[in-house]
This record gives sequence, structure tokens and C-alpha cells, in this order.
Amino acid sequence: MKRFSILTLEEGSRLQWRRIERDYYKATGDWGFYLLPPCIILPELDAIDGDINIGNGIFSPDKKAAIHNGITILPIDDSRLSALSPDAGIFISCSGKTSDYLFPEEKAKIKGIALIETDWSSSRIIRFRPLKRDR
Repeated sequence: MKRFSILTLEEGSRLQWRRIERDYYKATGDWGFYLLPPCIILPELDAIDGDINIGNGIFSPDKKAAIHNGITILPIDDSRLSALSPDAGIFISCSGKTSDYLFPEEKAKIKGIALIETDWSSSRIIRFRPLKRDR
């Protein structure tokens, strides 16, 4: 089992990203997005304690997917996230596949941080805590 952190999305943002992921599935057949809820994955961060500065809590991912350590993500080039995990991005799939699919320009608004555990066939949230914006 592997443990790492994710930034969870506020309800409106979560629903919008789920629609985007379903459109991606319809276009590519990649069902791997079902492993996690729509979120920003922080693969190198395995603890959620301490101060986590997310500023206004709004992040803009790239429109083109990339693969980092076998995980398909939409990279986010933002210093707030780079300090936590250099390979941060919107989780797209655990399949490790990429395509020429272009995602729509959509922001992600953060609600909190969670520690998850996964074996890449299922996952579970171990801990969650809300985060404060604009401190």
C-alpha cells in the first residue's frame, strides 16, 4: 500500500471536474479516474500535519495531461504546490496512459487536504482536515 496526500476540491469544483473526467473517459476509454475523487494529487507528500499555505485556494492546471510516476495528471505550475510536491497536479488516472486529449480550461478550488492509502486498484481516505484560504 502506498500513502500520499491529496488536496480535495470544494463541492462545485468537484462536480465540474467529475464532468470533465467523464468527458475524458468517453473520448479515451480510460476508466482509471474512478480510483480517486476529483483532487490535486501530491505524490511526494505523505503527511498532512503542519502549516500548508494554499493562498486563495484556486489553482489552474495545464490542459494537456502528463505522466508522473505512472500516474496521469494535469500538471499545475504553482509555487504554493511546488513547495509541497514537485509533481502536483489534478489526478486524471492511475492507468499511466496519456493521449492528445485537451482538457478544458477549468480552475480547481481547494477545500482541504487528505491522506490516502491505495494499492492502485482501490483507495481509502485515512485522514482529512479542512484548509484555510488567504491567511
